[in-house]
Amino acid sequence: MKLARRIVLVVLGFLLLTFVSLWIAGPTPVSLGPYVQNVTSTSADICWFDEVPRPIEVTVVGLKPVKIHERSDDAKSAHRVRFDGFAPGTSYHYEVNSADGETLGKGSFTTPPVDRAKSFTFTAVGDSGKVPRWLKMRDFGWERFRGVFPRTAQWDVGEWMAVKNPDLFVHLGDIIYSHDQLPAYKEAFFRPFEAVLSHTTLVATLGNHDMHTWEHPEFFRVFHTPKPLDPKQKYKDFSHTFTWGSVRFLVLDAFWQTWEPGSEMRQWLEETLGAKSHPRTIVIMHTPAYSDEAGLAENELLQKRLWPLFVQAKVALVISGDSHSYQRFKPIGGVTQVVVGTGGKSIRPVAARRLAHKEERFGFLLVKVTGTRIEGEFWASGETPLDRFDIPE
Repeated sequence: MKLARRIVLVVLGFLLLTFVSLWIAGPTPVSLGPYVQNVTSTSADICWFDEVPRPIEVTVVGLKPVKIHERSDDAKSAHRVRFDGFAPGTSYHYEVNSADGETLGKGSFTTPPVDRAKSFTFTAVGDSGKVPRWLKMRDFGWERFRGVFPRTAQWDVGEWMAVKNPDLFVHLGDIIYSHDQLPAYKEAFFRPFEAVLSHTTLVATLGNHDMHTWEHPEFFRVFHTPKPLDPKQKYKDFSHTFTWGSVRFLVLDAFWQTWEPGSEMRQWLEETLGAKSHPRTIVIMHTPAYSDEAGLAENELLQKRLWPLFVQAKVALVISGDSHSYQRFKPIGGVTQVVVGTGGKSIRPVAARRLAHKEERFGFLLVKVTGTRIEGEFWASGETPLDRFDIPE
């Protein structure tokens, strides 16, 4: 009996000592990346975020034995290093190091081709930001035992996606569900999607759960648009456009922005859609204009203010998240909408009133563009897509 009591006391003492040690040590500083954004045929932004400010050095190595060095001597948290002088349609490798030579991360990316007939692929998914339960105890150092906790569902989606080796990874918003906390970006996004982020270009879309207040915009410190945003404008001009091959992409803030007729952002959108610069246009936005999710109210504001513009401009494809399911709509006014809110947070039932196809499971959209031809597939695990479609030219 005494021996059993001693054993219990020893075990309790060990657990108490472990807990106190973790509490004293506290959480490790958050580091995010490296990752690549805003790639053009001749330039790219290589990004790194560190909770503890420090200078970094970035090295880019092309297919030819040419190295480009860029050193950021500023001790800051959010590093966005712009490189110019790349060749179109070319793969590059990069490495991020601290000022004292520590390797922080490596990766690669491919610049878009000038020839619009060349094919490229991109993946799209949203609503992946399920945060591990142990993160609530992060201040007590629980992250050191993250390996003993079950993985969140977005780990599977990230691994399935990495196999496809896309040129672009489009996240449709709701990257995290944790009131804009930096640690959540690491555990809910950068770690689960590391395999795909290290070999592609990231396009991040603003979701309603990514921003709970305009006063502490961690989202905008981590993710970037082609042109730096002005904090004085409260970041409400996050919408932007970029091109890749034969496609003009429009990334729109469909939650915070109202797109009121006569507004500055409405004028920008109308002018952008009216410019006939590329044969195909794909719109990316978090909130869908239409959804057949059971019990979800329709977004009449987007249907009234945005969809007629999409129809008039003959937009090829609108991809959204927010609804936690896969929904491919029959063309509405000639425009196809696909909802891919299947990144790992949860799955909700779908009524399927106006759908050509639905899936109530985690997965991602894979899109292949060849010239003016657009082919889409919805993938989960396995060797066969669960849905396949073409967008007529």
